[in-house]
Amino acid sequence: MIHRETVTQVAQNRQRFIDKTAARNLLGIFRKQYDLFTNSGVFARFVPENLPPLVDGQHDAVELKRFVDDIASNSAALEGQTVALQELNLRFTTDTSGLMKVFCRIADGRLRPASCSTGGCLADFQFSSAEVIVEDRAEIEPAPAESFEIGEVGLPELVDGCGLVFELIGGFDDKRRLGW
Repeated sequence: MIHRETVTQVAQNRQRFIDKTAARNLLGIFRKQYDLFTNSGVFARFVPENLPPLVDGQHDAVELKRFVDDIASNSAALEGQTVALQELNLRFTTDTSGLMKVFCRIADGRLRPASCSTGGCLADFQFSSAEVIVEDRAEIEPAPAESFEIGEVGLPELVDGCGLVFELIGGFDDKRRLGW
């Protein structure tokens, strides 16, 4: 027979430790953003070395919520253009290492969210575009503003249609579709 206290403790632990899908949903981030946060080492502190017994997930939901609250408490009034964390992905830039550095700066508190955006999940937090795109240090180089879609994959237009991609594929038709 199992004691009631043991069953209660196991149930509490199963609610506290969540898998990566639940962690992504809690933070409101996409799978690739989750991977970038993980690869940059930001999520390592939310995965304890020793998990309680009978727990499926490895992320501590309480610590993840505290992480979001800490970032929100570091907010400031920002002027100028802002960019939401959910927009910081590989469509925003192709610089993977730059994105990971930005995510580390957010986690360390060096990149502060706008105080008016901290009411929801982490993905909704707004950050200063000027601080995200650090020009002199080449932290992130944004993708071109104009892009065309090929199915579900966005391919940036290179050098006004005269770049290498244009030469390799033969050009675009009047509806901005690839021509062979």
